Amino acid sequence: MKSTIFILAIIPCFSSYACNDALNTLLYNSIKPQIESADLCADFDHIDKTARVRLKKFSYCPGAITSKIKAQLSVKCKTSDSALFKTSVTENFDFSFLIDNQTCKVFDFDSSPRGDIGKLIANNSNFKASAKKAIQDKISEICGGQ
Repeated sequence: MKSTIFILAIIPCFSSYACNDALNTLLYNSIKPQIESADLCADFDHIDKTARVRLKKFSYCPGAITSKIKAQLSVKCKTSDSALFKTSVTENFDFSFLIDNQTCKVFDFDSSPRGDIGKLIANNSNFKASAKKAIQDKISEICGGQ
């Protein structure tokens, strides 16, 4: 997989970013298991168990210097099994970020919850940092540990 990023980085494009369905599928299939197994709810108060993470949409657009990724996740967080009152919250988040093609570092990372509950949770937790770390870990693995 190490060669994947380098191949993606040298694909010529006619605009800043040239999106490509074949590359989307290749990267999506590689990133999906890592993202969907991430414990994104661990830092939340009371609803700190990750019940489900689903990668719903994914777009990879390589460029000459950086590559752009946009994704949509559905995240379901719940209370622990021992909680007196059990509850869960499901929210969709839009993510976008750039990857430096030389260093494989993720930057210009943005995550935007679609609903009010998600905005409240995201503003009062380390959700964004947890999501960025999971994504950076997988990108680094694909790049060969850079």
